[in-house]
Amino acid sequence: MLYAGSKGFVSTFTRGLAKDVARDGIRVNAVAPGIIETDLQDRYTSRAVLEQLAAATPLGRNAPPEDCVGAYLFLASARMSGFVTGQVIEVNGGLLMPGAEIRGFWRARCRARSGPDCRAGSRRARLRAAPGRSPARRRSCRRRLPAP
Repeated sequence: MLYAGSKGFVSTFTRGLAKDVARDGIRVNAVAPGIIETDLQDRYTSRAVLEQLAAATPLGRNAPPEDCVGAYLFLASARMSGFVTGQVIEVNGGLLMPGAEIRGFWRARCRARSGPDCRAGSRRARLRAAPGRSPARRRSCRRRLPAP
């Protein structure tokens, strides 16, 4: 939840700051990378989970760091992006685009880590799965779980 909130903050802050400084000729943009193969990912995410994420990505793979370079070069060039401000460029292989189905990944991840009673999927599915329970007491599998 904290991670999602911080991503929302970066997006909102980027747009707000861009509005505040645009009259001074300053452009403000952000790059939001998806699953990038780095030492951090290797250290904290199991190979099985990385493979599941790659399978869930419409392009069918995770990205090396070099895949982000184009977005940064585009934004750094006043000639190429001189009229671009307040934008967040997502470099994620389509993983988070509308219609990209990642719920199956969460279900598989939860079954592997928490057992068959883990409630994955949409909020509506979780609400149907636990009638009568308060929202604070419903179990959500999108919380941070230890590596298997």
